Amino acid sequence: MIPAQAVAPKPRRVAELPSRRTANTRVYRLSNGELQADASAGPVNYRDSAGRWQPISTGIRPVTRPGYVYGNVSNTFRSFFGSAPARLVRLQAPGGGWLDVGLAGVHPGRPRVARDTITYPGVAQAADLSYQV
Repeated sequence: MIPAQAVAPKPRRVAELPSRRTANTRVYRLSNGELQADASAGPVNYRDSAGRWQPISTGIRPVTRPGYVYGNVSNTFRSFFGSAPARLVRLQAPGGGWLDVGLAGVHPGRPRVARDTITYPGVAQAADLSYQV
């Protein structure tokens, strides 16, 4: 008679190894001791001012920058979102470069946020405006 074989549980991620990050890769230790790498065709991490790889975050959250109510400030490239027609979007690059986007003659109202997307409903007649970080 053949003894019954137990099925090993599927390994699960127990920790990310930040020292193994690259622009396009994150590496995890599994519960069975093996490593698992997530590789992406595009960057998933960026280098901070100390040269360490940090995860890129696309989430939009409330901000305290004057003239703006929401933004993404967790990366080196920053996005801000206002509720005034002249200050709908501000894109800020590392080193201080920036671009403000506004629309004349519109009434944007309060923007709605869903994870990485901000929407200005009814910004113009029969039109919404959305921006995805």
